[in-house]
Amino acid sequence: MVDGNGKWVRDEVWALGRHIATVTPLDPAYATPTTFFVHSDWLVTEREKSDVNGWMVESCNSDVWGAQQNCYQSSNAPSIDPDHFTGKERDTESGNDYFGARYYASTMGRWLSPDWSEKPTAVPYADFTNPQSLNLYQYEGNNPLAKADKDGHCWPVCTVLAGAAVGALTGGAIEAGAEYFTTGKVNWNKVGNAAVAGLVTGAIVGAAGPEAGLAAKAVIGAVGGVAGGAFERTVNGEKAGDVKAIAIDAAAGAVSPKIEAVADRTFATEAISKTVSKATDATVDAGRRMSDSGEQPKPQQSQPQQQQPQQQHKTCSSGTSGCS
Repeated sequence: MVDGNGKWVRDEVWALGRHIATVTPLDPAYATPTTFFVHSDWLVTEREKSDVNGWMVESCNSDVWGAQQNCYQSSNAPSIDPDHFTGKERDTESGNDYFGARYYASTMGRWLSPDWSEKPTAVPYADFTNPQSLNLYQYEGNNPLAKADKDGHCWPVCTVLAGAAVGALTGGAIEAGAEYFTTGKVNWNKVGNAAVAGLVTGAIVGAAGPEAGLAAKAVIGAVGGVAGGAFERTVNGEKAGDVKAIAIDAAAGAVSPKIEAVADRTFATEAISKTVSKATDATVDAGRRMSDSGEQPKPQQSQPQQQQPQQQHKTCSSGTSGCS
């Protein structure tokens, strides 16, 4: 970044879509250009900056909607960067945050334009069981403490990636727990296969997007469950076309969108909502495989009891020395 005279002012460092550091030119407090590290909260809202020595040089606070931002800086801190609420850039003239697809006004906690849909629909992305979704200007269901919007309109890339990530983590974790519970040890090869299967299932379910209704999500969830289960059985050397396994995978996949919708209406974060549904699916699959294999939890081995040495008795004949 340069100023109006072409002089270098600062560089911003990003990684995996997150702002992680600010690099400034020669500063009186340092002998060379230095790096200031960004510290964010669970919503990726930037709260503090620290220098290379670990000292805090900037602290920012705001309300839950991102409004009333105040930053306190030390003398050697860089100028306040425009990224704040959930890591989005704040326009210095209007004070609105740019999410990519549309602008957000933190002073109102509302979008400045409604979300759009690729296909004609009366209320885009509405969930008629949740009245908050009927307001096309509302921000994350009026729950800014638990949820953060990605770009004002994030589909299908964000939903597919999020579903794949959550599916992989939960699938691998549930498999590891099931392996340890049944055998007392973890088969990491099976854990990896379960993680990949969860990734496949999560990606397919994520492709449904927020615009799809519950019935459509249930169908897509069933397809994802069957696909992920068939992949896992194949790589584990099991029968991919097992009718019982396919039926259980389809049922678990069809139910998971409803579980996610129920969790989403609570104060659960988006990640928790998706994790709950994917964990249910993975648990059902692990339980089915345990039932099919007939494996029982490994009993704890009891310590063998030490036998008391038997006391030897001497038999003496009459008149033998040492006998009484």
